[in-house]
Amino acid sequence: MEGERDVIGTEKYRKFSQKMENVGRTLEVIAEELGRVFSENAAKGSGKRIRERESVLCLYRHSHEGVLDQKPPSDSEKNCKSCDHALSLHLPVKQAEFCVQSERGPLSFDTGPDTIVVTAGELLEEWSLGEFKFVSGEMIFEPDIHESQASLFIELKCSPLTLNHELNKISKTISLVDQLFIVLIVAFLYKFVVFISSQFT
Repeated sequence: MEGERDVIGTEKYRKFSQKMENVGRTLEVIAEELGRVFSENAAKGSGKRIRERESVLCLYRHSHEGVLDQKPPSDSEKNCKSCDHALSLHLPVKQAEFCVQSERGPLSFDTGPDTIVVTAGELLEEWSLGEFKFVSGEMIFEPDIHESQASLFIELKCSPLTLNHELNKISKTISLVDQLFIVLIVAFLYKFVVFISSQFT
């Protein structure tokens, strides 16, 4: 995007950057809430702690010019878009179709600017021990040779630390067996102290 500054001008580029930062922050807040939901609904014992890693905000541009000559992206090109984050939040700027590659085959549905599509990353599958499956998806725009403006969509790739929410609660809770063990140790120490003190009286 740095090269765009010379094309659109410094002031427009600054305003555009601010808007993208605002969108990114809003998506981050939504991702944190989603992380809390995943954490609270994961099966008991699921997962390892998510390590902090930087979120990535991407702006994709789909040009309608020469759309008839475009080749569909190869599998390697699709895989380049995935990175090891827990969640991806997809936000189209206009009406589009979202295609998901599931175990049962491709699944597609309509989406628009009033919808955020969330897909699970490889890190979420690892964290949940396979309970939540990694899903790759892509935004598809209808070919329109009369459309002059490019179609845009935004994607935030992140690993919200709220996924550790339930793990934190579990680590602070002492099990009943541990509590009984602690009581037995305290009782043994008490009897030992009483025995020792009786030897000196």
